[in-house]
Amino acid sequence: MGKILNLIIKIYSMNDVNNLQKKHVNIGLDIGTTSVGWAIIDNDYNVIDYGVRLFEDVCEEQTGHPKNEKRRELRRARRTLRRRIFRKKQFISLVLKNKISFILIARMKY
Repeated sequence: MGKILNLIIKIYSMNDVNNLQKKHVNIGLDIGTTSVGWAIIDNDYNVIDYGVRLFEDVCEEQTGHPKNEKRRELRRARRTLRRRIFRKKQFISLVLKNKISFILIARMKY
């Protein structure tokens, strides 16, 4: 379910060419993942206009998987590798800083 956002704006209605009149309205937005719904009402709760904008589907037709799935997985792998390298460097820095001596018997994988 999308989040609803209310905005208050000023719209100028033309009663005649020389006289501009301010009209306060509320715009409600329902922002979802595949659509945006909107409505405009005035202060007396009269509906001025409303509508929905649908976005194209984000899944591939053949597989049913999201179009950016491969890119997202590669990005996740890069981040994981970068974080692992960072942790190793932090550990080595900590060991050298505190002058800790230790013997590495075996490399364990988790």
